[in-house]
Amino acid sequence: MNANPFLSSLIRIQNERGHYVVSDGSYRFVRHPSYAGAIVYILCSSLALGSWPSMLPVLVWSALLLPRTLREEDILFKELEGYAEYARQVCFRLMPGIW
Repeated sequence: MNANPFLSSLIRIQNERGHYVVSDGSYRFVRHPSYAGAIVYILCSSLALGSWPSMLPVLVWSALLLPRTLREEDILFKELEGYAEYARQVCFRLMPGIW
């Protein structure tokens, strides 16, 4: 959140705030570090409970988050100047070396 002042629960370009591509901090390694962090957080929370059924929300939430990541990327590529170049430099969306 410190690195990206444009984080929002809505998928949109914030032209009124001068939206630009953020490429420092954790954005140097993955294009969606807040989503990556959220996945790790919910996974670790589930493991801390020590219950296999607690993994179900992790799977459901992750299944919902992945399509959202793709929708967000589609908008960023189409509407945010410089995002395509950034995506060429940072090729992983959530996990370095994986996706």
